Amino acid sequence: MIPGIIHHLYTWFRPSLVAIFYRNIPWALRWRLLLFQPAAFLTYSIATIPCLFYRSYTVEYLHIAPGRSVRALIFKAAGVGKGRALRPLHVNFHAGAFMGGLPEGHAYFDQLVSEQTGAVVVDVDYRVAPEHAFPAAVDDADATIKWLQENAEERWGADPTLMTTSGFSAGGNLAFAVTQQKSCQAPSPTSIKAIATFYAVLDFRLSPWEKPHPDNMPKNDPAKVFLPLFDAYAAPARAKHSKDPRLSPVLSQKESLPERILLVAPGIDILVAEQTEFAERINNEDGRREVQRVEILHEKDLFHGYLEVPDIVVKRDIKHRAYDKAIQQAAFPSFTMAQIQDMSSRWIYEDGPELSKTKNNPDSFFLNLPVEILLIIHSFLPASSQLCLLTTCRGIKILLEYRTVSYSRLTLEQKKEYKTFVIRQFPNAWLDEKTLRFREFQEEDLYPQPQGPPVRYQPGWKFNDIINFKRGALLIRHRHVRMSLIYHQLEKKTRQQMSFLKSLLEPYHTDFSPCHNIHPSEKSGVVGHFEPHPKLVSGRYLLFNKWTFTNP
Repeated sequence: MIPGIIHHLYTWFRPSLVAIFYRNIPWALRWRLLLFQPAAFLTYSIATIPCLFYRSYTVEYLHIAPGRSVRALIFKAAGVGKGRALRPLHVNFHAGAFMGGLPEGHAYFDQLVSEQTGAVVVDVDYRVAPEHAFPAAVDDADATIKWLQENAEERWGADPTLMTTSGFSAGGNLAFAVTQQKSCQAPSPTSIKAIATFYAVLDFRLSPWEKPHPDNMPKNDPAKVFLPLFDAYAAPARAKHSKDPRLSPVLSQKESLPERILLVAPGIDILVAEQTEFAERINNEDGRREVQRVEILHEKDLFHGYLEVPDIVVKRDIKHRAYDKAIQQAAFPSFTMAQIQDMSSRWIYEDGPELSKTKNNPDSFFLNLPVEILLIIHSFLPASSQLCLLTTCRGIKILLEYRTVSYSRLTLEQKKEYKTFVIRQFPNAWLDEKTLRFREFQEEDLYPQPQGPPVRYQPGWKFNDIINFKRGALLIRHRHVRMSLIYHQLEKKTRQQMSFLKSLLEPYHTDFSPCHNIHPSEKSGVVGHFEPHPKLVSGRYLLFNKWTFTNP
């Protein structure tokens, strides 16, 4: 507790302490540090005071080099069962214009990533300017990544081959810069699998005042006086390292980058142009791909640093557009097939023989759920379950895979396969296998009545039958869905998510037993061949029954 208070106090007053006691900085930066002190105190105290009373992380010092340690916050959400595969590893770098900042400023995002993906999240500190110019910060980041590759598995049960990075502002620069290490590039097993950045600084070839300003930026920038301070990290090295992607990641070659990158770019920011140009260059070099490597989330009415201001200034729902996109789109590792199979084999089956049987039969009753419920359940699962699900649940794989491809590019068989799952959402329609169109029941959909002498009992024709089961219930037996619900129990979700998902899944938590009524034709001795075509709608099976009648 006391060391934490001392560290926070130093962070709050660091601008003044550096300005007064550090010798080797010019006067132009010294007086600006003193002027910046009130803003630093207000910003850092708001972020750290709540952490003095409650925190969802542990603080560790990582010995990344002889005589050099970095402070790190470790987030590891509860809920991992014995024998489960190693967790993914996510590394975040904090904001601060390379002249300050602290990991606690992103504790909410870090905890969100940990809870929703099951990853071990490490938010690390690094040396900052003006006393430590380039390459001090990126050297710390590189050494931290190397330390994690060697020690994360033993220390926290995190898999260094499933590592992703993220960063805010200056931290976004570091999230890209670390990919210049060979061990962080494919085909190395420890390559970075994905990057998500928020208003990242990608180009230090220009000073802040030389960068293009968007039309919607205020003409009188209140932070203008601090621009030389914000440039203190890069200015001494700019001439010598003008072509170095460790300083300016905008120069990175696509071969050094992961396959999945997300850039969150607010519109009121001088960094919009460099992020847009970077994304366009990488995507153009990639050529025509089904999914672009770099995706940009443009928030045209928001400003640089909007994710770090109190919720009273920018509502949390608005912030979650960026957070959720980062977690769902970029923060999930791209597992190899071998990793998925290994991870899948290490699940423990704790639900008795009923669930164990499903191990060798993954295409279980889960496949009968309507499409919208399939996709909603999928979105609630941690990353490891999502990716295992793709290899064991054909319905999910088809829905997610084909939705990202232009429909016109699918083969006839793929279109049929895709629409077979999609049509579950439409209770009164069926897929015409000849035209691949959805249409409502028609009388010609049924087999014609048999020719010849009349049968003793002539049933009334019905276009469909609805057979209810007990409580309309259906047991979800798919192992990754069941295990996820066991481990998480929704306790970390928001109240709205918890209420919605519980009510959504309520009918599907118990076994079902069919209540078939014997068809009158069976009683009358007429031989009838019953051919059901079931699908589940709103918790009930809707049966399109085909009967073929013959005389006794």
